[in-house]
Amino acid sequence: AEITIVEKGPFVSYANCGLPYFISRDIQKRSKLLLQTPEGFDSRYGVKVLVETEALELDRKARRVRVKGPEGEAWLDYDALILAQGGSPVTPPVPGVDSPNVFRLWTVPDMDRIHKFIEEQKPGSAVVAGGGFIGLEMAEAFAARGLAVTVVELLPRVMSAMDPEFGAMIGQRMQAHGVQVRAGVGLAGVRAGEVELSDGSRVPAGLVLLSVGVRPELSLAKKAGLALGECGVLAV
Repeated sequence: AEITIVEKGPFVSYANCGLPYFISRDIQKRSKLLLQTPEGFDSRYGVKVLVETEALELDRKARRVRVKGPEGEAWLDYDALILAQGGSPVTPPVPGVDSPNVFRLWTVPDMDRIHKFIEEQKPGSAVVAGGGFIGLEMAEAFAARGLAVTVVELLPRVMSAMDPEFGAMIGQRMQAHGVQVRAGVGLAGVRAGEVELSDGSRVPAGLVLLSVGVRPELSLAKKAGLALGECGVLAV
């Protein structure tokens, strides 16, 4: 088949699980995270890759996709279409989340911004909002960079996806390594050099990482009239 990949970002294939380990400096070379290029996909697989190209609209009747890339807008025809857009990080609606010291980790450019901020601004403290996989890996990475780290988790324990005893053990082990864990409280606001928590307390935060969850990317699917399930996401 003649295959085309449309990718909104600048990279087509990268080791997203490795992003925290570049920030911790366990991985020193950024190039080790980049697995394939558009040229590599073409030469190895015969797949055409359009990076920095966003899919704007699906015309299901005519079987075509409207895209916008570096050279402007165009329609791409298809016989079969795969939506593989994943999700987007949730940004909690609290004051100050648009501050320049507030980050998320989702893509290589996100990683680059965090690394540059640490190198140039040299923050002494970090607050990680969210105690899931990415939040805990980033807490470890920030601690490895010498920051005083606090993990804030709204649920009663970190790593709530696991059985309760494991979340408790992980929290204890993190505290043994100097990472403070504040469970049962949420992020209420970001101020200059600190965050305010839902219990009214304040924690030093030269850097804030938001890692509070992911929402499926549905804008294209909804506009195209695709069926949604009981939870309001794509029926599969």
